[in-house]
Amino acid sequence: MGTAFSVTYATIFMIWLETPIVQEFELFIKAYKRYIGDIFLAWTGPPAELQRFKSRFATADKNISLEWQNNDINHDQKVDYLDLCITVSQQPTGKAITLGVFHKPGNSYAYLPYGSFPARHTFKARLKAEVVRLLTHSCNANQWLYECRTFYEHLRARGYPTKAIQEAFHNVCWNDRRRYLYKPPNPSPANEQFFTNYKGCVLSVDNAPGIEMLKSKLNLSLHAIQQDLEGHADIFPSKAFLSIRGAMPLGFYLKR
Repeated sequence: MGTAFSVTYATIFMIWLETPIVQEFELFIKAYKRYIGDIFLAWTGPPAELQRFKSRFATADKNISLEWQNNDINHDQKVDYLDLCITVSQQPTGKAITLGVFHKPGNSYAYLPYGSFPARHTFKARLKAEVVRLLTHSCNANQWLYECRTFYEHLRARGYPTKAIQEAFHNVCWNDRRRYLYKPPNPSPANEQFFTNYKGCVLSVDNAPGIEMLKSKLNLSLHAIQQDLEGHADIFPSKAFLSIRGAMPLGFYLKR
């Protein structure tokens, strides 16, 4: 997107855009998840209300255009969300949700060649990480084995030796799936504790010439943003804190 802040800005804008719409239709929304510009929606309301929900999104901003996938309630529903392929199908015992790995149609599987320069141990780590991803995204062992065989063939086509592939594959088995999916909860990270205690966000800048002038001119109050939210001021905190990072060494900026 051009700059480091672009993704954060896009996320903030989408929160501002979607919050009143989601709250308006929350009675019919079973699940609503968004990662930047990708949205997953589980809808339990009537089709007419779904059309109205889609219309609200379509007219919320002229620069935002959403493409909706497979929402025919009379047939099996299949959607792609991030790297998951999610299917809702009718079974004898009722509807069932199955997960699979989403593969982009134009994916050339051009994995980093085995003879390239990165440290050798990183190859094993990357292979294991991909096998674990295939493991967590597969609903049954047969599906996972099929994905692993396909992955193996793509690696062999890129020149990876069989022994190196097998060493990575043998570190993961189907019985590990639950351990990877259900990790014990970690204590609240420090940033979550900070927000809970102070109800504010942090603006972080580098210690550089002009920092004192910036501090004197900077307004850390977010009341103006809250006033623009029109009844949804709880989306953002009312204040910000300034954090000054240590200056990078001169050698970081000089060309080697």
